[in-house]
Amino acid sequence: MRTSYTLRMYKTDRRRKDGRRHIKDFDYINVTREEVDALASELLKSDYQHGEYTFEVRETYRKVRNYMTDEEYLERFDTPRSCSPSTELYWSM
Repeated sequence: MRTSYTLRMYKTDRRRKDGRRHIKDFDYINVTREEVDALASELLKSDYQHGEYTFEVRETYRKVRNYMTDEEYLERFDTPRSCSPSTELYWSM
């Protein structure tokens, strides 16, 4: 199924608790998961081949429900909780 995906690039960083630091996002629209996986492997082979980089593939938008109106809408996966109408925190501020 063709949809939009976000390829998140991380670099190994021992100073951080999780061991990696977010570097950059690549957004791809109207592609399949296999195409994004192929693009990630190409990036690892070409520019980021030293083994310090990892990639994570995520669907860019997720379906959530508005807390007040109970309507479903699409929201970007990395939207902060305080900015999302699907949380009580958003409506109580």
